[in-house]
Amino acid sequence: GYGDIPGAVEAVKKGADNYLPKPVQTEKVLGIIRELLGRMEKKQSWEQAFYACKSPLAMKLQEMVRLVAPADSLSVLIRGASGTGKEWVARQIHALGKRSEAPFVAVDCGALPQELAASELFGHTKGAFTGATQDKPGMLSAANHGTLFLDEVGNLSMGTQVMLLRAVQEKRYRPVGGKEEMQADLRLLAATNEDLERAISEGRFREDLFHRLNEFPLHVPLLKDCEEDIIPLAGFFLSYANKEQEKDIKGF
Repeated sequence: GYGDIPGAVEAVKKGADNYLPKPVQTEKVLGIIRELLGRMEKKQSWEQAFYACKSPLAMKLQEMVRLVAPADSLSVLIRGASGTGKEWVARQIHALGKRSEAPFVAVDCGALPQELAASELFGHTKGAFTGATQDKPGMLSAANHGTLFLDEVGNLSMGTQVMLLRAVQEKRYRPVGGKEEMQADLRLLAATNEDLERAISEGRFREDLFHRLNEFPLHVPLLKDCEEDIIPLAGFFLSYANKEQEKDIKGF
């Protein structure tokens, strides 16, 4: 019959999406229910846009994705060979998580020039370096309240790794050349096809950053190890090809 802050916190911890003390306003309740139903429909339609693999390894990966997606505080390191769909896994975690309505920002760390990586990620202030003619927000700013996906994270320089580690630990960062700190309210997902343990032993990757990124490890299997999915997956793509090419090919 009454509401208090400890009660609300306990309810949310146990999985409640919202908490309404009496007297309850009907229109407010209806608005919350509509929002929840809309969110569920969006997730269901997103899931239906992809082929759900049935092989044991792929189903295990899907189970782990569903498990970690709501755990917003966990950093996830997605590992697997090039071309196995690591970004797709990251997008699935984002879509099934609590930040699905917020931006998903993907960064290919392998394509970032070493000397500009920090500026691209954290932004810079006017005059921070030659050519910095105005303030520029970085990728962390673009992903604020949402998800930042760092693909091929092993390519970052040691200096950029230090800045990233602080952003992950303290949830704050300073743009290049800036004096004021910015808040990093985001979920971090990272991916690599590199042996980061070897990179650590060779002094190319920070061990403390590795442990921060690897709070929940995921491995994306090769398609050749998921033989049960090869023909069904081909059929799934065939349906799209039929629509695009206005054909009616039946199968293989």
